[in-house]
Amino acid sequence: MKNDFLFLMHSPNSEIAEELLGDWILRAESAHLPEFYECTRAIHNWSKFILNAFDVSYTNGYTEGCNNKTKVLKRVCYGVRNFARFRNRILHCAT
Repeated sequence: MKNDFLFLMHSPNSEIAEELLGDWILRAESAHLPEFYECTRAIHNWSKFILNAFDVSYTNGYTEGCNNKTKVLKRVCYGVRNFARFRNRILHCAT
């Protein structure tokens, strides 16, 4: 199942991926493994957006990474009273 899903993820476009994803979901549901119940339900709910990823070559991964780094710094710097210093620390870590 893992290798089939990996093969699906390397599909060249959304039409091929949609066909392979449908086959994979059928096999996952017919396996009757409790680990796949939530997975197949999530794929059903988000399939439109998952398949769009095969046609668009860019992601928002960099932006999400910057947001995560800023949130981690916010937790680490809890109690810093000077906002300018906090802002400078964020900018320093972003470079």
